Amino acid sequence: FRDQPLEKRPMAAQFVNIHSYLGFSYERLGKWQEAERNYLKAIQVAAGAPKAEVSQSWTKLLYEHLAMAYKAQKKLDLEKKVRQQMSALPK
Repeated sequence: FRDQPLEKRPMAAQFVNIHSYLGFSYERLGKWQEAERNYLKAIQVAAGAPKAEVSQSWTKLLYEHLAMAYKAQKKLDLEKKVRQQMSALPK
């Protein structure tokens, strides 16, 4: 998947959804490390997806949940960094 050029990567939105929903599920179970890992993966895939495949509002939601995962793990410096990245996202 990652070895292909951006325009030829298949199903980026589906990969984002898979990791997003895994993150949400782990979050509900209180498994914050697993949630963090999946949110990071979803954000990474979304960043490499062609525009319009992953909405900006979904990306912001992922950043918000990643910040929550960091806060729950008391990784406050990382939470702050993510919130700064969120503020830099286009409106």
